Amino acid sequence: MASEKKPKVRRDGSILRKGERKFLIRAYRGSTPNGKRLYFTQIFKGTSDDAQKRLQEILRDISNGITPTKMLPEPAVNPAPVLLGGTLDRWLKHKSTGRKARPRTIRNYEWLLNNYVKSVLGDKPIAEITEMDIQDCYNRLQERGIGAKTIRNLHKVLEPALERAVSWKLLPENPAEHVELPVWDREEARYLTPEQARAFRAAAQQDKWYVAFLLALETGARPNEYLALRWTDVDWEHCTVRINRSLYWPPGGGFEFTKPKTQKSVRTVTVSALAIEALRHHRRTQLEQRMEQGTDYQDYGLIFATEEGSPLLWRNLGRRHLKPLLTVAGVSPEGFSLYSLRHTHCALRIMNGDNVFVIAADMGTSVAMISSTYGHVPRAVSQTSSDRLAQLLYGT
Repeated sequence: MASEKKPKVRRDGSILRKGERKFLIRAYRGSTPNGKRLYFTQIFKGTSDDAQKRLQEILRDISNGITPTKMLPEPAVNPAPVLLGGTLDRWLKHKSTGRKARPRTIRNYEWLLNNYVKSVLGDKPIAEITEMDIQDCYNRLQERGIGAKTIRNLHKVLEPALERAVSWKLLPENPAEHVELPVWDREEARYLTPEQARAFRAAAQQDKWYVAFLLALETGARPNEYLALRWTDVDWEHCTVRINRSLYWPPGGGFEFTKPKTQKSVRTVTVSALAIEALRHHRRTQLEQRMEQGTDYQDYGLIFATEEGSPLLWRNLGRRHLKPLLTVAGVSPEGFSLYSLRHTHCALRIMNGDNVFVIAADMGTSVAMISSTYGHVPRAVSQTSSDRLAQLLYGT
């Protein structure tokens, strides 16, 4: 009688469905010395394509002499999407490190983003943010009555934040780059006319902070710049003042001296001999007050300090001194602030025909800012230039 023929071995393995997304995988491993066949079996959960891939992995291991394991690698888990809100927080942290921006600036950025962007788009994956999302956000803000200036300020924060996200490979391009912004009719800067400026200066001579107002008019410095000046910033011989820091009052209390608003803000400004003499007088008065205070005086080296030596609150200086002095000078204080003295400095120099590049450098700002802010100031430049040219050409 002929011997019974053994069935052929399937060396390509087999897959048997055992239920929904459940398969039995079986693969031939070889045989024992006595001829017993050995198989590797595994219950696999997943799709049929995944089961086929798993079988091929098993067969490859057997072919390479590796005993297959039933331990499967952890399934790939898609990472949670990066949200716009988290990206904006990361950008704020990036800006706050390395003194890239002042603490007050960071707080302003954070307030704008939290109130106007994160509340609407913060939970959306940043990879899905489109130009239309940004445009709709700005349009809704306008419908809520948010002013054009505020929306433009918001855009100055959001646009570079998204540009940084592009460099972080979170976005292929900046969705805020081509968004249309609302038209902003800039309010004209308030300034004193030459006659009003002279009247104000005359009235201010009777005030204890006369020198502060005089330096504000002569240098065009920002209030938080000249209130941070130290005596060591004055060059008595060359009649100059060095502006290299800014006074900041944090919301939590106290005060700080920070770097100026921009790199251009660090500058040396020439002042008149009259201002230098007024500074000398002010210094003598301050030294007398220090003698009276004795050890209670906190010496920060400030030119403008309280009786205890701490910096002046510039809002108090404006409310308690500037506005009453304007009234004495016959000028309505409505709409005027300490910044109006900076505006006055610039306006008077424009009227005088000074070079706008020199004005911008002395004020620690840009020519573009001068042009956009003081475009309404009557200019003597054109006529003066033509007169000078005629004198050179015709000797007239």
